[in-house]
Amino acid sequence: MRSHAITQLVVGLAITTGIISVAMAADPPGGDKDMVLIPKGEFTMGSGEHSDEAKHQVVLDAYLIDKYETSNARYKEFMKATSHPAPAYWDDPRLSKSNQPVVGVSWTDANAFCKWDGKRLPTEAEWERAAKGPDGDNHYPWGHKLDPKKANYGQNMGRTMPVDSYPEGVSG
Repeated sequence: MRSHAITQLVVGLAITTGIISVAMAADPPGGDKDMVLIPKGEFTMGSGEHSDEAKHQVVLDAYLIDKYETSNARYKEFMKATSHPAPAYWDDPRLSKSNQPVVGVSWTDANAFCKWDGKRLPTEAEWERAAKGPDGDNHYPWGHKLDPKKANYGQNMGRTMPVDSYPEGVSG
């Protein structure tokens, strides 16, 4: 039950906090300061809690993933450069500050943004590996215990925080 609640939290965060993009590790030499290198390696994917979440080993090549969600300011640059339409909730004053993560973005829109930004969306395996932290086996990027200093949850559900609000909770 606890694992299912955690899965719902992670999915909720993924849906509401915006776009995270990846680049192959060799693309930006030395990496980008706003990206985290996820090293090549094997990790256990899935929780085993449900039939569609069976635990299994996955091997991934090294890749870089954004530390933070895409901000409204950055997404606005994309819209201006490409004439792409605004996503849902764009005009919602609770969600539209320039340093907040863009929300209400469809997969198609997120994919278009990533291509424009010279990156791509992470695969499900890449997303899960980054979310499990450096050892690839945590419930959260930083460990197994939920920490209000490292994530936006609980009383903040339904609201977003500036993209760099939780530097101790970054993926990697």
